Amino acid sequence: MAYQLLLDENVEQEIGFRLENYGHDVEHVDFVPELGKGVDDTQIADYSRSTDRLILTYDDDFVLEFDDDDYRAVLYNR
Repeated sequence: MAYQLLLDENVEQEIGFRLENYGHDVEHVDFVPELGKGVDDTQIADYSRSTDRLILTYDDDFVLEFDDDDYRAVLYNR
């Protein structure tokens, strides 16, 4: 089963490359024209919801400051 993922800016691109090799559809915030480096987390959450992408992040803001329905889903890694 492949996932549609959105990697937050704090996630290394190498992780994205590895996930793509496993067949996942991966976008990195830094390279999405609507987003980009330094974009506000609210915009990332909105993009996640509108494109049905799971956010992969090391940032606990999505877990602590957002409601579950503000984004598609978050894979938070400490």
